[in-house]
Amino acid sequence: MKSTLLFCLCLLVAVAPKVQAQPGSPQKTNAVHRLAQLVDSFDKIQYRHLFTYDRQGRPATHQLDYSKDGKLVSTGILNYAYDPATGKLLSKTSDKTKYLCFYNSQGALEKITQEVLFKDKWVLCEETLLQEKAHPSGNGKMVLFTLLKSTPLPGNSGKMSALELYLQKEYVLDKSNNIQRAKTLVTNYKTLEQPYWTEFYHDAKPNPFQNMFVERWYQFDLENGGLTNVNRKRVNGQIIEDRVYDYNELGYPVKCTINDKRTKVYSYELVEVPVTEKPAEVLAAEEKASAAVAGKTSGSIAKTEGPDKPFVLLYPNPATVNFTVKANQLGKGDAVLRVYDYFSMRVVYEVNYQVDGQMEALITTDAMPPSLYIVELTSPAGKNRQRLLVK
Repeated sequence: MKSTLLFCLCLLVAVAPKVQAQPGSPQKTNAVHRLAQLVDSFDKIQYRHLFTYDRQGRPATHQLDYSKDGKLVSTGILNYAYDPATGKLLSKTSDKTKYLCFYNSQGALEKITQEVLFKDKWVLCEETLLQEKAHPSGNGKMVLFTLLKSTPLPGNSGKMSALELYLQKEYVLDKSNNIQRAKTLVTNYKTLEQPYWTEFYHDAKPNPFQNMFVERWYQFDLENGGLTNVNRKRVNGQIIEDRVYDYNELGYPVKCTINDKRTKVYSYELVEVPVTEKPAEVLAAEEKASAAVAGKTSGSIAKTEGPDKPFVLLYPNPATVNFTVKANQLGKGDAVLRVYDYFSMRVVYEVNYQVDGQMEALITTDAMPPSLYIVELTSPAGKNRQRLLVK
């Protein structure tokens, strides 16, 4: 199953769009943290993942070193390729392995193929089919995941058997693309007479694997690609996996211990990514926010952080339809409220205010799909940043 460990697909979270600098002006960038290395150890086996990024902050290469008993067994580097028009992942390839992505007319990922090089010929080994639909409740979505596999024919000819149904699962995801439940229908070529359910539980911390295309299909599920980190799994009500995390000051996991038997150690690096200009679709949101500010009072703001230091209150958090920003101790003059996508640092909302010590604004989440964001308020008294989760 090593091939599944090599490849993660951004099935349910949109790939960041291509960013172009405005003619005649330098492109603005921000430094953001990205996963640089993951060391996954269990028994006497170790997988070491190393990542690099392109100028848009997207994964560019993924190196996987496989060691056993402390000795390096194999190493390989896969290169990511993106559609220049849409920014969607097209392929992830090495000199021996090739993953290709196929999208439907609506731009949704519907098929992934895996090919390996054998005697100078590319041979189809796996085909993953994805069928996505809205959940009947209107909250989240359902995904039918079907994995077809072929096996080598006798004789070392390089020929493969016909594709056969190897695994099939039905996933239920919430609006933030976190898995809630998974129903296993077929496993190891066998259709189950009594399908079983797996339930997933999450922390409230950012998942460094989101948009990373890594381990998305590890253990044939989607657990590693959601907004936050899985910390428990149950099968038919019984706990089968507990994950204990240590986090850094930004909230990212630095270590994960699974059932006291397996450890994953994460390290990060700063990567410069472009900051896009304010999207046109947030103009309506700005108008609503400006209207909401008019007539507001600051009587509910009482707490401060000391002389000349701004205090910013952000609620509700997590947010769904809208959220409120209240602040005092801002000084007098110009203030700018910006909301950044947490993972790409793309500006999704920006509005200017004239302040005289305090302000209050109601912000709609119309232009903010479920994800993590940074809310930044810059005023004459300084800058304040807080994380916001939109569900």
